[in-house]
Amino acid sequence: MPDLSSLMPKTTEWVQQTAGVGRLADAVTLLLLNYHACNDDVAQRITFLDQIEKATEEGIMSGLLSEPQFMAFKAISVAVGKQRTCIKKAGGSVSKLRAFVRPADHKQLKPLLGDAEARATTSFQTKLIDQRYWLEVMDPRHRSWGHIELKHNKVKIGGMDVFNRWVDSTSTESFWDWCTHNGYDGHDEGGVQYLAPKERWRYWIVFKPADDAPTGRGLLHRHTDGRRLELFDTRALSTDNCGDGFAVFVTSPMGAFYSNSHEVSKFHHSTFLSGQQVLAAGEWAVFNGQILFLSHKTGHYKAGPAHLRQAILLLNERTDLSKTICKLDHFDEKGNQIGRAFAWAKDVLQDAMKPRPLTMREAGQALRDIVKMDASLEPIARKLFEFGKEAMTSKIMAWTPPAGSNEEPPPT
Repeated sequence: MPDLSSLMPKTTEWVQQTAGVGRLADAVTLLLLNYHACNDDVAQRITFLDQIEKATEEGIMSGLLSEPQFMAFKAISVAVGKQRTCIKKAGGSVSKLRAFVRPADHKQLKPLLGDAEARATTSFQTKLIDQRYWLEVMDPRHRSWGHIELKHNKVKIGGMDVFNRWVDSTSTESFWDWCTHNGYDGHDEGGVQYLAPKERWRYWIVFKPADDAPTGRGLLHRHTDGRRLELFDTRALSTDNCGDGFAVFVTSPMGAFYSNSHEVSKFHHSTFLSGQQVLAAGEWAVFNGQILFLSHKTGHYKAGPAHLRQAILLLNERTDLSKTICKLDHFDEKGNQIGRAFAWAKDVLQDAMKPRPLTMREAGQALRDIVKMDASLEPIARKLFEFGKEAMTSKIMAWTPPAGSNEEPPPT
C-alpha cells in the first residue's frame, strides 16, 4: 500500500528551503508538523492536505517569493496532489486519473495547477501556468512536456501521456525518478531556457520618452548586447503562431515588459520569468518602437481578453496606442472558443470582453497605413488581414457595424 506521508517533504527540509519567507512559510511549517503526526488517520490527513494546499497557494499568489522560494512552494503544491492520489490509490475508491487530467475539474486540478482556469473568471491580477506546461516548470531540465514525443519500446508517446501513465501506476516515486527507472528519460530533448533575474535585461522593454513628448509617453526600446538602448522592432523576430515579424511578450506582476522571438521547446513565454506568474502575456508586432498589433495568444499562461486589457492599461500610460490593433479570442472553461474580435486598443480598454469591432473599411485603411510606414511591413499587414477576415466572418461572434454606419456585414 502506498505510504501516507512519503511524498510530503520533511518539516526540516521545508524550513531550510523557505528561510526568510516569514508568515507564509510558517503557516505551512505548522501544517506539515501536524500532517506527519497523523499516524493512519486518513480523514485527518486529507484535511491537513487541503489546508497545506490553501496555504501554499497563498504564498504562490503573493508575488513576494524569490525564484528558489517560489519553486519550493510550487513543489509542495505538486506533492500535495501526488500524496492525495496515493491515498486514493490505497483506498481504491475513486478514479486516480481524474484528479490530474480533467481540465474542467478545477477543484481537483487546483493542487497541481493553481486553479488557473477557474481563477481567470474571478481575478485578473496574475496568471499561473497552464496544465499542459506546468511540468516544464517543475522539471529540473525544463523540458517541454507539452511538445516532446518520446520513444518507449519502439512506440512513440507524448510527454503528457507519460505523466498520465505515472499517475496510473502504483509507484510512489517522484515523476522524474519514475521516468528514469522506467526508460522514459533516455532522450536528447533539450530544455526550455529559463532566465535568471540578471539575464533578463537583454529582453526588458524600456519606454524612452521623446524630448518633445509632453505626456511622458515614449517609444519601445531594448538593450543591445553592448547594453546600449535601441528602438525595439520585431521585423527580425518571429513566433510559431504568427510567423516572421512578430514576437512574444510577457508582463511581470510588477508591470515590466519582456519580449523576444518564440522557439518551440527552446524559448517560450515561460522563459522570461522562469515559469513564474505574469500579469499578461501574448504576441505583438512592433515597428521602430511603435506597437502595431497586440494579442493575448499564449498556450503557457492561458491569458484572456481581460489580461490583455491589463497590459493595455500599462502600455497606454507609457506609449501611443492610437494605431494599435488587437486580436481577442474568447474561450469557455472547457477550452471551447465562444467568440473572437478584431478591435482598436482604445476600444479594448473600454470593454475587453466585447469591444467595438473594426469595420472592414477601418481595418483596410489601418492595414494600408501600416504598409505606408515601410514596405517591409507588408508581410505583417497580410497576417493581420487574415486575423481580421477570420474575426469579421466568424460565426462564433457576430460582426456588428457601429451605430450610424451604413456598411453591410460581410457574407458568411
